[in-house]
Amino acid sequence: MNTKLFTILFFGLIIGLSSCKINREIVNEPGIKGVFYTPLEGKSEKAMLIFAGGAQGDYWGNVLAQRNCAVLSVSYYGAEGLPKNRENIPLEFFKPILKWLSKNAGVSPNKIIIMGASNEGELALQLAAHFPDLVGGVIGLEASTVSWSNTVLPQNSDKIMPSWTFNKKAVPYIKMPKIKGGKGTEIKTMPYWQKGLADSSKVKKALVKAENISGPILLISGKDDQVWPAAQMADILEKHLKSKDSKPKFQNIQYENAGHLISAKPGTFIPSGFMDINGKKYKFDFGGTRKGNISSQKKALQNIMDYVAEF
Repeated sequence: MNTKLFTILFFGLIIGLSSCKINREIVNEPGIKGVFYTPLEGKSEKAMLIFAGGAQGDYWGNVLAQRNCAVLSVSYYGAEGLPKNRENIPLEFFKPILKWLSKNAGVSPNKIIIMGASNEGELALQLAAHFPDLVGGVIGLEASTVSWSNTVLPQNSDKIMPSWTFNKKAVPYIKMPKIKGGKGTEIKTMPYWQKGLADSSKVKKALVKAENISGPILLISGKDDQVWPAAQMADILEKHLKSKDSKPKFQNIQYENAGHLISAKPGTFIPSGFMDINGKKYKFDFGGTRKGNISSQKKALQNIMDYVAEF
């Protein structure tokens, strides 16, 4: 799976930006590379951390800043001064980023939301669970609710290692071999992830400890996601939370005929993408119908706006 592609699809796919003016500031500090968006007039009432960096976050930065929400769009690997790959990344790396956002947005930590799509949805959930004193809520779109080894991304190292660490120890994860291509030019990714979820004991260990999250959780997924089983993973987390006496508010929203791109800009329909495996490109299906995806994108945007408004 190409995480950069998903990041672009989540925060990109931008056809024009809102005409409403906002403040847009480039942030280039040690460990913090991104863009900070704030309302042009008035005070930020809440803040959001998203994972994009540069122009890729412009759409959400504009949309959310108009709703008195400061937005920090950051990169966390693959750029100068950052880890090369998405592997063995300390969750503590994000702690000063969250503190920076709280200070510069002028909001308390309980007014900070983390939002991520696909792979970054996994990261968003882990950060909210590990830093409940710094994060007030979390939104995951097509998100994984369990942690996976670094090897699920073809561009990462071949040696199996955790994607995340905390206190110099691996955040529990499901070990996966590298995905393999075939003789053809197309690949189905769903069986790969389904195999990883087949062992319930491993899933239980790798499941995000969402009961530690201090604020509301919003998960949005498509029931026809053909990239990975986001809806199934959301259901697993919901079942886990129901077994807990103390738990945060939880929304598990799933849309029929929607695939992996419900987080894209409303009106976008891209049926397939490409991933590079050992130098060969393979076509894979995002899932969903044109009508189902476009409808769910509009609804998902409204879900997010409602969440932010009520936060």
